[in-house]
Amino acid sequence: MAVRSLVLLAAFVSTRPAGPGMAAHAADAPATPLVFPGHTIEDIRAHWQAAKPTHQGDPFTVLSSTEPPYAAGALASTFLDDGLRALNFVRYLAGLPDDLALDSTANKQTQHGAVVLAKLGKITHAPTQPVEMPDDFFKIGKAACGCSSTAGGCATLVDAVRMWTADYGNLPHLGHRRWVLYPPMQRTGLGFCEGYALMKTFGLPERADADAWPYAAIPWPSAGPFPIQWWDAGETWSVFLNPNRCRPGGEETVSLKRLSDGRTWLLTRADRDPQQRYLAASTAPFGWPHCLAFRITAADVRVMPGEAYQVELQGLQAHDGKPLTLTWRTEFCSLGAGLTGTRLLRSPGTPEGKPTLTFVFSSDMPITSISWRLFWILGDGSGRYYTLSSGDVGPLTAGEQMLTLPISMELPKEKAGAVYELDYTVADQYNASSYHVTLPVQ
Repeated sequence: MAVRSLVLLAAFVSTRPAGPGMAAHAADAPATPLVFPGHTIEDIRAHWQAAKPTHQGDPFTVLSSTEPPYAAGALASTFLDDGLRALNFVRYLAGLPDDLALDSTANKQTQHGAVVLAKLGKITHAPTQPVEMPDDFFKIGKAACGCSSTAGGCATLVDAVRMWTADYGNLPHLGHRRWVLYPPMQRTGLGFCEGYALMKTFGLPERADADAWPYAAIPWPSAGPFPIQWWDAGETWSVFLNPNRCRPGGEETVSLKRLSDGRTWLLTRADRDPQQRYLAASTAPFGWPHCLAFRITAADVRVMPGEAYQVELQGLQAHDGKPLTLTWRTEFCSLGAGLTGTRLLRSPGTPEGKPTLTFVFSSDMPITSISWRLFWILGDGSGRYYTLSSGDVGPLTAGEQMLTLPISMELPKEKAGAVYELDYTVADQYNASSYHVTLPVQ
């Protein structure tokens, strides 16, 4: 679910005894874990089953208009609910209150703002008044743009939520992600028009017990299992610090360890290349006041089920001035069946002499169905391709599977190292995910 477009603006927790560069003595460790420990994969999948989009058809019950006479229009309740459930699902992953509600007045305001942005054809928090747009209409839309997260190039509000959490190009502030993961947020408003979306982020009542949120920080991706459908290798990791529990010390370091092979990256504030190694702090007023953003090269982040990373953040200070270290583990999982060990095997052939290919993989859960299309693109630069096989199969049990992909036509002349292209969609009780892989025949 990686989305790159326009936007404005650990399963285990450690409080180890103090040592060089460590947090504090064990006797001083807080009773509450410093980081929310995460959910189980089963609970995450069940929550996604309830949160995934259901709206079909036109997003509007009353059409909007970006030409005179301007009209804000009205979004279908199911379209709005899809966006709200996506927001609450993201907050659930982070261990935050996931009971955000929509405010009808804020919905109307952000809908005006979306029309203003669609008319201008760009995202901005300070729009200029379009020609012939009535003053009262523009006043509402401008105010909404000034107190909302905005996005452009999205097909749905769920896409917008994904963009706000990814927050590409918004270093070091990550303001959109910080608002989505702002613990006190209780109500919001959503607007959408021609690919432009708004989420009202402040100016609405907040939850009265916000200061009681018990953890010291909000990592993203969050601790424990984290779904690959909500993360991309090129995204920036982040930690938002609870101002009631801790603050930056000024010389933070991040150790990021890939557990599959033990490779470790140590980041300091001297690392400022956003495409290679990066660690920076932001105190911009978006949500919580302290944000630490860090990243390594996208090629070094393996986003696949079972791949896990151990993160250790040193250099923080508790309110009593003592050093504080945060440690957590994030393990990528799939919202649906996670296929691992995928490969193609060449079979001797059918009794009629036609060759076959066998698609081998292992699934961690039962599969409702798999639909596939096997093809071979010519290597002569012409762009022509042969569709060799297509079909559907299912249901399948969990564990290793071997699917025979019969080739329904005579193969073109093979060359050494022949490579096949395979499109397949995997459906299960929770999710349907589509994949495209290039697989050499073994």
